[in-house]
Amino acid sequence: KRGYIMNIGDYVYVYLFDLDKSLKNMSKLREDRFGKIINIHEMKDLNRNEIVKVYDIELLNKKVITYHSNNLSTSIVSISDLVSIIDSADIDQDKKRLLLDQLNDIL
Repeated sequence: KRGYIMNIGDYVYVYLFDLDKSLKNMSKLREDRFGKIINIHEMKDLNRNEIVKVYDIELLNKKVITYHSNNLSTSIVSISDLVSIIDSADIDQDKKRLLLDQLNDIL
């Protein structure tokens, strides 16, 4: 959702609301929120007259979810953007290292 164009095969992290703020309260990343994009298509939102990207994401637990780019409460972020967000987050270095180590262990 940030600067990175996401493609089929990319790993992503699914999160609720504002990830930057959530990191302050997290002790660890949720493993059940990591997944790989397995399909992308577009659909027209007739209510807002706009094109919406639709991502099918297979989570690491093999559950498949569908994410719409116009979803207001849930977002997805590429793994490279997730690393950048953790690096620039207003949290102490030990917590950053813990989150980045966990990320490496998961993927």
